[in-house]
Amino acid sequence: MKVSARYPLVELLTAAAFAAVALRFGASWTLPAEVFFVAGLIALSFIDFDHLLLPRRVVYWVGGLVGAALLVAAAAQSSWHRFGVGAICAAVEFLVLFAINWISPRSLGFGDVRLGPVIALALGWLGWRYAFWGFLGANLIGAVVGLSLIAAKRMGRKTLVPFGVFLSIGAFLALFLGGTIHYPA
Repeated sequence: MKVSARYPLVELLTAAAFAAVALRFGASWTLPAEVFFVAGLIALSFIDFDHLLLPRRVVYWVGGLVGAALLVAAAAQSSWHRFGVGAICAAVEFLVLFAINWISPRSLGFGDVRLGPVIALALGWLGWRYAFWGFLGANLIGAVVGLSLIAAKRMGRKTLVPFGVFLSIGAFLALFLGGTIHYPA
């Protein structure tokens, strides 16, 4: 699909995501952070898909807006524990992605390393399991899509893949389905 023809679809997708976030969180202090979060994920996904790049400026703006909105929410609700869990999730995801990038820079770009903590902060605010499922979902979906494309001979093992797209898909799934996943006692 031609990039210019895609703009109305991106706008429609963003509007649908905003409506879904509004239904999910209602009139709450968390709502602004999650709106910034999903808008940023959509924009970054399409940039990464088209250019195999997650621009530092965009990732930092999204992270700054999400972080500031969650700070306001934590202060307004005295939810410092939730903010702390999100910050720990962000640090853990940064360390994991940084280690992967350090071991094999060709297998994971540094834009993904920057985006991971933003996702983990926003999902970790909801609980560490949300951040875990978002990260696991991104990797499982990325593996299934990658292996399917390799099996169909549409790409090779060394073909670069826009992993930010899969990080975003995993984050969306965790954001909306993470609370429905039950854990054994």
